[in-house]
Amino acid sequence: MIARNSSTMTTAPLDPPKRPATGTESLVGAAEELVEKALVFMRPYLDITWRDGTDDPRKMAAAFCVNRQVDGIKAAITLARTGLGHVSAPFIRPACEDFFWLSYLEMLDAQIAKRLVLAMAVRDGARDVIAQQQYSGKKAMTRLGFPAKFVKYSFERKMRSEAALKELSKVLGWPNAEDSALPPTAWVAAQTGNSRLYDFLYSATSRAVHFSVGEAARRAWSHPQGGDLQNSAMDFNSVNHLNYRTDFSLYWCCHLLVLALPTAISCLEADIDGTDTKLLEEYTEAIKKLAEHGSVPVTLPSEFNLHLKVAAQTTSPKKSRQMNQNES
Repeated sequence: MIARNSSTMTTAPLDPPKRPATGTESLVGAAEELVEKALVFMRPYLDITWRDGTDDPRKMAAAFCVNRQVDGIKAAITLARTGLGHVSAPFIRPACEDFFWLSYLEMLDAQIAKRLVLAMAVRDGARDVIAQQQYSGKKAMTRLGFPAKFVKYSFERKMRSEAALKELSKVLGWPNAEDSALPPTAWVAAQTGNSRLYDFLYSATSRAVHFSVGEAARRAWSHPQGGDLQNSAMDFNSVNHLNYRTDFSLYWCCHLLVLALPTAISCLEADIDGTDTKLLEEYTEAIKKLAEHGSVPVTLPSEFNLHLKVAAQTTSPKKSRQMNQNES
């Protein structure tokens, strides 16, 4: 990852997945330091005005995405320290999408990008109002403080914004140019050269936000007594596996923040060459400390009981006897 509009920021030393990170508590510390240094480094660029956001809505989007990713990492750290870090995996999904879409918006002509972001914003707001009325009813909307005229106007705004998106889809060559839907995330990732990252992280983490039997199976472990797997209890809270999921969530949330910051800086039109050199050095050191843990893979051999096959070939008493039902 290299900053596109600056020779000052260095390449982030984050390699493709090779091995699990070692030591959840140490990784929590590295994540905490990274987010702290990133905030100090980025603070001057995140203080945008309403005029900034109106003239170029990409600035609003960039500032929001950075803040949301930082909040996600902070939440993941808090969860990790309470033994619930494994439930922070869903934070990876929006972080991925933020990075893909920011990268895409950065590529576009400024005026086209402005029309696109505004149409997306208007449509989302109108859809929220309409969904609330369809669920609650007209009387409830009035009690909530939404005048009938405002709700009616929301339907008009939705139609106009969808018409604008349909027009833009043809200009931008979206694969679904005949309707007003946004292009698939896979397509957006491909346009920005991030197909491999999409295939690895985005689609893989979909199991964390959708119903998934596969996700249920990978959480189901057993500790058979005397080798009786079939009659052993299913354990959905295996400490080793949950610690791995905590490491996975923390590492990739941080990795995506590192990837997104140069794009956000470009969208914010920040003068990175005027940055305090010390702040940049401290942020770079925080990236290196995170990288020392090694990339965390999306799956482990133990989830397929491959560790047992290795253990069977040795006499080492240190090998885990933990078994996963995936290979029962």
